[in-house]
Amino acid sequence: MASLILVLAVTTTGLYAGFLLTFLFVVMPGLAALPDEGFTAAMRRINEKVPGPGFLWRSRYAAIRSLRTFSRKRTRCTGGPPGAG
Repeated sequence: MASLILVLAVTTTGLYAGFLLTFLFVVMPGLAALPDEGFTAAMRRINEKVPGPGFLWRSRYAAIRSLRTFSRKRTRCTGGPPGAG
């Protein structure tokens, strides 16, 4: 079970990193070619569309799953919770 959770956490983290890199290398250079007013308008539209409930749920779920996996692995390696001995 812990292996499955670790694989899911790593996969989710990789997908999120890929999303951010794609945005950095594909979307931002295109937006940089716009005049300031166009850039501002485009970023405002992106900010209206992206942070919906689905996006927030997925990002929080990925963070919680990663932290949970880390704490389980740490407990297993040390024989107890962090700071217990």
